[in-house]
Amino acid sequence: MACGTAGVVAALTAAADTVTAHRDELVELDRVIGDGDHGENLQRGFRTFMVAIGRATPDKPGAVLKLLATTLISTVGGAAGPLYGTACLRAAASIGDADELTADTVVAALKAALG
Repeated sequence: MACGTAGVVAALTAAADTVTAHRDELVELDRVIGDGDHGENLQRGFRTFMVAIGRATPDKPGAVLKLLATTLISTVGGAAGPLYGTACLRAAASIGDADELTADTVVAALKAALG
């Protein structure tokens, strides 16, 4: 089953909802090993992305991921923004201008994200 731009936006909307639902948990996990801001930072990044995707009109799945990448890099503090953003940029580059994602292109994008 293939997934187009709308499907990628829907998946990232679900991811944003999951980050929001688990924000406090992420804060507590980070507090054990760091400064406890990971949940707040990640939530801010995804909230900003949701505003950006509402204003933008990316026409390809890769363009949606690139928008997520640049949003995370510019809004998520610490090392997480550049790490998640770079992973999303690599995935977007792997997808290129494809109109739809297949299982094979998703696997390739995830491998690319791992760098």
